[in-house]
Amino acid sequence: RGEYTAEEVNAFVADAINMPYKKLWELFVSHCKSMHVSAETLCRLSNLRHKFTVILITSNMDSFSRFTVPALQLEQYFDHISNSYYEGRYKTDDNGSLFLDYAKKYGSPIEQCKVIDDSAEVCAVFSKLGGTAYQVTQEKDISYHLDTLEARTGVT
Repeated sequence: RGEYTAEEVNAFVADAINMPYKKLWELFVSHCKSMHVSAETLCRLSNLRHKFTVILITSNMDSFSRFTVPALQLEQYFDHISNSYYEGRYKTDDNGSLFLDYAKKYGSPIEQCKVIDDSAEVCAVFSKLGGTAYQVTQEKDISYHLDTLEARTGVT
């Protein structure tokens, strides 16, 4: 929720595990930059933009926006990227008010909104608001849900 920067968290961890801060920081940044999302998934998400406003909402540290987003060029695939670090709240805070705020900002009734998330709690909160939730699991991965969403909306 934006209380500690990545540098502060890494300093705490480096101290706790007795590791030189510089070494841990370099490893941390390298991992942030090397996160992987398949090109196919990113393309499919981007294609949804023909019919939907596509927003990435993540509960993450400032490092996600600082290192991961530019490294993966995620801004090319989403209309907006929201990070809990900068929002100061998580997706489930205040019964999902963040979702309602973005639905209002982009002029879409929540009943027309969809979320794809791996958290059962996030999906439950979103559904309770009136939106449609697609929970990613081992059995039903992101591709499964994109197939479903594309079939229901005619987006390919």
